[in-house]
Amino acid sequence: MDGCRELGATYANGQGVAQDYPRAVSLFQRACDGGDMEACGQLGCCYAKGYGVSRDIAKGAGLLRQACDGGNQWSCEQLKYLLN
Repeated sequence: MDGCRELGATYANGQGVAQDYPRAVSLFQRACDGGDMEACGQLGCCYAKGYGVSRDIAKGAGLLRQACDGGNQWSCEQLKYLLN
């Protein structure tokens, strides 16, 4: 799952590849489905901001909450920012 998450970040950031949010979302989804809480948080941010998917703040918040509850501190911080 680490590899999917890292590759997703590579596409999201356009590091060494053309930026491709839909591909990043697909990779984050795969990693999140596999239990990678950091990937769930990244996926949540994509939904909250509408990067590569239709903007869905509720779905983004739900994914960030899942990641936060799963121990990913970065996601907790992003969730606080989103809800304020």
